[in-house]
Amino acid sequence: MKKLLAVVVAALMLATVVIPVPGLAEGDDMGLEKAIKAVKSLIEVPEDYKLISSFGNERDMDYWELYWTSKDDYSGSISVRIRNDGTLLWYDQYKREYYQDGGLKFPKISKEEAKAIAEGFIRKVILQ
Repeated sequence: MKKLLAVVVAALMLATVVIPVPGLAEGDDMGLEKAIKAVKSLIEVPEDYKLISSFGNERDMDYWELYWTSKDDYSGSISVRIRNDGTLLWYDQYKREYYQDGGLKFPKISKEEAKAIAEGFIRKVILQ
């Protein structure tokens, strides 16, 4: 009898770990699709990049971490953390072309062009 009770209790404990929690509904496929659309409305992601995603919660804040990488895993990547409400928390982009021949190569644009691009991106993200 004790063995049967132990098995039932263990099965119930396992079931509570495996069953999804309703409060994390935004961590489902629909939440992921919303996050991807929100990011792609702000950032250009090459079509040939593959996506790796994860859902997290920190300080009662749900978010998605999305990582796109080139198929060869060498030419580029994009990393994003975005909240369920569409707020972009961080963004990073790597392009191998900037690091060729053993050193950092900056794109050939002026300081004024870079400032205009950065300000445009910030306006776009804030006014999303």
